[in-house]
Amino acid sequence: MENKLKKILIVGAGPSGIGQECELDSAAFQALHVWKRLGIETFLLDNNPYSVILQEMNADHVYIKPVNTDNAKHVIESEHVDAITSVFGGVNALKVIQRLNKNGILEENNVDIIGLNKDNIDLFNNENRLNQRLKEYGIPTPDYYIVSNFDELRNVIDKISFPISVRPLDPKTRQQRSIFQNMEQVTNEADNIFDESKSGKCLIEREIVGYKEIGTVSLRDTMGTKMMISSLEDMNPVGVNSNDSVVFTPSQTLSDTQIQMIRSISFEIMDVLGIKGVCHVQFALNAETDDCFVLKVNPSFNMSTTLAARSTGYPVALVTSQLLLNYPIMKVKLPERFHKFTSILQPISDHITVKIPIWPFEQLPEADARLGTKTKSIGSVIGVGRSCEAALLKGIRSSQSSPKDVLPSYSELSEDELISQLIHPTDIQLPILFEALSRHYTVEDLHELTKIDRFFFIVMANIDQSRSYILQHQNDPKAFRLAHEMGFGDGMLSSIWHINIDKLRRKDSYKTYKMIEPTAGEFPEQINSFYASYEIDNESNQIGNKTALVIGKGRNKIGPNVASDFYTSELLIQLKKIGFNTVILNNNPNSASLAPMMSDKQYIEPIQLGEILDVIQTEKPKYVFLPGNRHFLIRELSKYAEINLVILPPNQKKTQSGMDLTLILPLIFW
Repeated sequence: MENKLKKILIVGAGPSGIGQECELDSAAFQALHVWKRLGIETFLLDNNPYSVILQEMNADHVYIKPVNTDNAKHVIESEHVDAITSVFGGVNALKVIQRLNKNGILEENNVDIIGLNKDNIDLFNNENRLNQRLKEYGIPTPDYYIVSNFDELRNVIDKISFPISVRPLDPKTRQQRSIFQNMEQVTNEADNIFDESKSGKCLIEREIVGYKEIGTVSLRDTMGTKMMISSLEDMNPVGVNSNDSVVFTPSQTLSDTQIQMIRSISFEIMDVLGIKGVCHVQFALNAETDDCFVLKVNPSFNMSTTLAARSTGYPVALVTSQLLLNYPIMKVKLPERFHKFTSILQPISDHITVKIPIWPFEQLPEADARLGTKTKSIGSVIGVGRSCEAALLKGIRSSQSSPKDVLPSYSELSEDELISQLIHPTDIQLPILFEALSRHYTVEDLHELTKIDRFFFIVMANIDQSRSYILQHQNDPKAFRLAHEMGFGDGMLSSIWHINIDKLRRKDSYKTYKMIEPTAGEFPEQINSFYASYEIDNESNQIGNKTALVIGKGRNKIGPNVASDFYTSELLIQLKKIGFNTVILNNNPNSASLAPMMSDKQYIEPIQLGEILDVIQTEKPKYVFLPGNRHFLIRELSKYAEINLVILPPNQKKTQSGMDLTLILPLIFW
């Protein structure tokens, strides 16, 4: 197809923070490659020092300035761009484009907004107007009231019963809602409620705490053709922010009727709002009555869209970057490793993916760790498996700060302390739930205390029962196989059985790798993203003789944060340039280093000794690159003479002070 757009400005997301890692940068990086192939000049306005796309674009196409209206206007007028997009910039980028549109700057310079309908763009970030528009088309949203002062707030409360949800209109920061159970809580927070809004107005609605929280990620093209990429189900009901909840994809407890209902509503929303490209919709669903309400509409890349892409293997960013150019989905071109029908087929999965949130409370011990409607997690990891049990346990192992593959115990908690933790969940919710199961709390008891669906407790009970069996059957081949099928790592077995890990590994002769691809094996694909399983067919073989294995950072933490992922991404790029096949082991779904075109092969597994040794056994790399702060792994891997280990600098700040990988790598290989 002939593309009319010649110059596109990406408005970036700015510095990373709570609720944002590298997912926007990763999607922009992929779009840049597609647009470059199509002959489009791409410009970027961003000031995130750890943005991979800043490093990879031509210097004269990058504007390293604060992401605001004035700077965006300067780029538009200087470069005479044809189009602008916020799809890769999130909430802040969307606000910038809204102001540019409102001020007439886009019209004056003949600049198109791609991905969104300019007549509807002001609806986003305005809860009131968006809900009004959706209600006009019969799309269910919670009933709401707008108030400007405390007296109006009290009058509304007389009309609806507690609990209530309060959200600031035109919020000063990221939009958050607060839940109040009684009038005393409202009175105590009255000043804060209105201070959070630039306009001094707030939206109040009857809270739907306890409903299931479900997400969808969908695509729509210029012809109105739509497809759902994945459904996502929060383990926690409404009341805990989705970023802070364990998430299963695809959803596990919904009926086919319920899936079709939220799919249809998602499609209707995209039609009504004129969204083109990717869209994430968040729902509250009463599973007993099928009552369903739209909580959030996000027409850009975020953690949910990235999770959908990682979990299905569907190239969401590659497809979206072409849909934004008005390509019908039937004309979208994908790399040869995909089957020719992949772009037009709604993905199906033969595996489960579980996202586990990562918390900052190790570094912030005085902070309030209780979970609620405001995001407190600083990132996430994923586990992928054939079953919910394997995926959940892999995710839990990946989320732990210990590199020794040992899960924390809370057996010292009193019964009262345990019940309090169950009712008022904190960052240690998952190990607390396992502790309750080990104390013989029933599924019904736990469901009543937490409002979490019974299904998830059955999954956890299966893991707990398997652990008991493994503990009682040391060295038993059946226990060994059960452990691996359930997602237990070699390190965990080594600890449970008090056996050296090398002795355990000599028993392990049936580990296989399965491809993460979007057709569940219906069509032949060569997508080089894998997870470990224990089956007959192995789908991953050595990629080549000159291979470098890079061990990713995995879980995010305060300090290195996204800087380490920037370093890992640049390392992969430079290794490729000097002729290496590149393989990465990582489990952070938001990492730019896991973008499919960033490396030749990706393994999504816990970053632990057993998993690293298994990948080394498969790929036989010439070099293994490991972050310098992984002291346990460095010590253990150094024991193997056949592994050529390269220790990377532990202080990622050196990337800001002139550390150039193009100079370091030749010295390493000299």
